[in-house]
Amino acid sequence: MLFSKRSRERSLLETFRTYSKELSSILDLKDLLKNLLRTLTEIAEVRSGNILLHETGIKAFVVRESVGGEPLILQFSAHDPFIQYLARTLKPMTKHILLQDRRLIDVKEAGLHFMTGVNAEAVFPMTAENKFLGLFALGSRRDGEAYSEATLDLLGVLITMASISVDNAILFESVAKQNLQLAEVAKLKTQFVSTVSHELSTPLNGILGLTEVLLDPESNANFTDDQRRYVEMIHSAGKELLEVVNHIIQFTQFQSKSGPAEIRKVDLGKTLEGLAAEVEDVLREKNIQMRIDLEGIATVYGDEGQIRQVFASLVENAIKFSRHDA
Repeated sequence: MLFSKRSRERSLLETFRTYSKELSSILDLKDLLKNLLRTLTEIAEVRSGNILLHETGIKAFVVRESVGGEPLILQFSAHDPFIQYLARTLKPMTKHILLQDRRLIDVKEAGLHFMTGVNAEAVFPMTAENKFLGLFALGSRRDGEAYSEATLDLLGVLITMASISVDNAILFESVAKQNLQLAEVAKLKTQFVSTVSHELSTPLNGILGLTEVLLDPESNANFTDDQRRYVEMIHSAGKELLEVVNHIIQFTQFQSKSGPAEIRKVDLGKTLEGLAAEVEDVLREKNIQMRIDLEGIATVYGDEGQIRQVFASLVENAIKFSRHDA
């Protein structure tokens, strides 16, 4: 009989090890808890079970997964005397032990309240790397027998193995939430910068329009040389500021672009000729010559919009930092 029990225990341990390898690949916490609870209740041959995890934000242990019926109580304070006792001892507890052991008189009432609340006959602490993750509460056994010491030890080993996977999934969930929050912050920042940039570009265009009128010889015929120079300085500074604003707008548009790049054949010569036509007035004003030499690379593959944006920035910077008559 003893040999039979030990053989069964070894068989259960090997079975769970096989399951554990599969469970360790599940990073979604909800899916992991669901599969873990189903697996352990089947192996332990119990009628019901609950997994409670420690929620640090509300300082409570909350039922995250159930099988075999909903528990009466879904949340327990982290300061609950029974839970604190389990956190200190890190040993499994059964309702039978709780009722019989006089040394547990201080936590008996809280323990029975907990057991009743989650329909449990046995409770196992879940720990990993010195962290008290939560509690595994199992209901009555299908064969009607009480939990033996050997069964408690075996289930304790299984739950310790499972706790490692739970800890990894909790960490993954935490990182995923942080990444989501960071992505939301980045999105709000991009939206803010884009909005401010657009709001700045409107009055700047108005200022540049007025200064262009003032720079017209017919408009400034009565201006002194200093007044004309001041208008030119305002116009030049406004253009530089507008360039900065436009670059910011382009950058935020590039950041907010969703979906993959549209890779296709791009006529590079046609793209650059279009850019040259756009900056023709500036080139003439600074007496700068722009030559396009695409020998051997007339076409490329890529996102046409992004390629054009890159070359536009290069051309603008080249013009900006080139001296007159270059």
